[in-house]
Amino acid sequence: MAPPFSRDDDDLPLLVPSGGGGGGSTFTQAVSGMPVCSPTRASLLTGQRPLTHGIFLNDVPLNPEAVTIAKVLKGGGYDTGCIGKWHV
Repeated sequence: MAPPFSRDDDDLPLLVPSGGGGGGSTFTQAVSGMPVCSPTRASLLTGQRPLTHGIFLNDVPLNPEAVTIAKVLKGGGYDTGCIGKWHV
């Protein structure tokens, strides 16, 4: 079985070490640009600030044309999915 975020295709780089995550990073402090969750989640997906992606409140949908990390990875041959409470 392939490690997370990878495929059985030798042409695609692994996004996590095949050893099970020993080379990752841990962040112990963070700052959010908005006091509610949807703008921050949209920022994580797009790499943009709320002023750019246009989400300032919860339950406002992200523009379907927005370039997200999932779309970029899909263009590189990866399969992605969203699990949990994202509501963007």
